[in-house]
Amino acid sequence: MYYGNLQIAETVSDGFGDFRFDGLAKGSGAYKVKIRHALGTAWRECELGESVYLGEIRLSRSKNAVAIECS
Repeated sequence: MYYGNLQIAETVSDGFGDFRFDGLAKGSGAYKVKIRHALGTAWRECELGESVYLGEIRLSRSKNAVAIECS
């Protein structure tokens, strides 16, 4: 997780692909979450209120490239 260009936290997803960051101050602003996997890398920006659900982030391999879908 990044606040501006500074990495402030790192976590690992569980068996369902869910992850969380604890200890962030409510209403503390804009963050970027970087997702890294053997299939590729994705970024998701969010504005923190009380809690944020980033939605489903899919990484899938095509024949020639890695497709990243954020819904």
